Amino acid sequence: MISIDTNVLVRICHDDSDAADQTVSARKLAVEKVSSEGIFVTLPALIETVWVLRTRYKKPKQKIIEFIETLSTTKGITLDQEHVILGASQEYPSGKHA
Repeated sequence: MISIDTNVLVRICHDDSDAADQTVSARKLAVEKVSSEGIFVTLPALIETVWVLRTRYKKPKQKIIEFIETLSTTKGITLDQEHVILGASQEYPSGKHA
């Protein structure tokens, strides 16, 4: 199992025309690793990913929640402290902060 960092997670979630080649590479890596050895997503990497998606790319909360749900339900992806992540994603829509 490999661990992926914030940069890879952001590229998987966001189509950035300024970094199209990185997006393609990140998505290809994810598909290959999910099917072969699996992917581990650490809590700090996911927290930082949410921050980047909200502040840099202005993604709406609902899109971020959908991304987290996709990660949690994809066979071959393991989330660090999944119960904490899923609990926080349920509270996220009603939170006052971005």
